[in-house]
Amino acid sequence: MKKLFPGILLLIVILTLQTSCSEPEIRDPELTIDQVVTIDNLILKELKRQEFDVIRTDKRNNEYMVNVKINNMSETMLLDTGSSFTFLKGKAKSKYHLKELIVSVKNKPRLKTSSDDIIENTSAAVSNKFQIGATVLEPWPFVLSDEFETDAILGCDYLYFTSSVFVSNPGVLFVKFNRIPANNIGDILKSNGYSEIDLVMAMDRKYVSIKQQLGNISKTLNSGVFFAPVDINGMSGFCLVDTGASMTFINSSVLDKKFWQIRPELGHYVVDAKGNRTLVEAVTIDKFFIGSVQIGRNTEVRYREVKNKVYANSKNERIPIMGVVGMDILYKQNAIIDFGNHKLYLRK
Repeated sequence: MKKLFPGILLLIVILTLQTSCSEPEIRDPELTIDQVVTIDNLILKELKRQEFDVIRTDKRNNEYMVNVKINNMSETMLLDTGSSFTFLKGKAKSKYHLKELIVSVKNKPRLKTSSDDIIENTSAAVSNKFQIGATVLEPWPFVLSDEFETDAILGCDYLYFTSSVFVSNPGVLFVKFNRIPANNIGDILKSNGYSEIDLVMAMDRKYVSIKQQLGNISKTLNSGVFFAPVDINGMSGFCLVDTGASMTFINSSVLDKKFWQIRPELGHYVVDAKGNRTLVEAVTIDKFFIGSVQIGRNTEVRYREVKNKVYANSKNERIPIMGVVGMDILYKQNAIIDFGNHKLYLRK
């Protein structure tokens, strides 16, 4: 059993959560974890050799669900790389016997959703034990609110701290306790038809900090979400890499389209963290590159406005946001996200 000793949670972050109505994918439940992973990638053996825990997620409606234990009680969390931190509904405080953290009014968690709505009624709490697979974190902090649309979200703080590697197709998470990043998987993947893309970790200007104690060493982890460099019709910028988004969308403020080029998609919508629903429109873009990987010519993506999104990198520089790369493209390209090394691998 593996343990970690983080301290307390302090500040806040933007949360982007998107879903759509779509049919769930059926996968063979009889396959073992080894068979599932080796169907589409070559890194299972290497990561096992490096003592990573292997966790199979449950893919539902283009979302990945992870089985966890909070103070020895079971919960299912949405794996959401568009969320900087890990969240629970307010009712979880009593359900899981969480200890509330005292947060000053100035530092009180205040979340802005992707539709520019505000989640005001929040609090911070900590569990004595948080377990995924064989990895046990003692304790681990959460942001709580009954205004969340989703009951439980596993965010980038956990994924970054455990140097996780996530394989989107078929949906397998590798985690490691000692925070040593995965080694050698880049060489394996690049020699087998994948392109390596450097990711930028960035955060909202208000963000959560976790003070961690590991042995005699204390440090603060400022986690953020990952952005990939993109080129869309000759314009360069960044897109959020978001496993919590079913669909890829481009920000309408950076991609000028005439009204007759925009197609409404009746019956499809996106949902933000607070449950606000927005109908989806689609456009076709001539050229779409993520890093050096051309996603395709005349690629159909969703088209919507992203309001007041301001992310900054480690140098406090603004990141030009062009949209979100969602699970439609990540799954198709068998995206592999290496949190410890800040890398994205896409099948060419």
